[in-house]
Amino acid sequence: MTEPLLAPPPFAGRYANLPGVRLWYVDTGGPGPVLVLLHANTGTVRAWDRQLVAFHQAGLRVIAFDRRGWGQSLADPASGPQPGSIAEDLEALVQHLGLERFSLLGIAGGGFAALDYAAWQTQRLERLVIAGSNGQFSEPQMQDFYARIAVPGLTGRIEVRPFLEVGVAYRAANPEGLAR
Repeated sequence: MTEPLLAPPPFAGRYANLPGVRLWYVDTGGPGPVLVLLHANTGTVRAWDRQLVAFHQAGLRVIAFDRRGWGQSLADPASGPQPGSIAEDLEALVQHLGLERFSLLGIAGGGFAALDYAAWQTQRLERLVIAGSNGQFSEPQMQDFYARIAVPGLTGRIEVRPFLEVGVAYRAANPEGLAR
């Protein structure tokens, strides 16, 4: 028998019946600072199994939810109007749980949702972490920074050849390896 790719769910999930959605979420509980995790476009709460454990053991209260249409979260038009964004589902969950301020971490497509939420509900956030994702910047300093870290040819146009994605640190430290 082979071992599963992901660890078994360490914390029980539950539903929040929110406007327009029956949202499945996991809340580790605890008195510590709150960290909310937003999964990638194709992920679910299960993508965070190991991080839920590690962050909780580090003293954080960690919350993650299946975005509507993924995992166990289901749109429910009978329960109210459909929010127009993931950020609105997040805000409804935040209100449901009575959270005032928290840190937000979004990965890949969850990073876009986190940026959307941060632009809308800035006052709620202690910290914002975006990983494996990007957005668009209007500030010249940020545009210059992005130009230095962007993977050449990965964004902006479609190419037929396959990509091997390598991290920013590798690209910065090993230009010859990147060229190979």
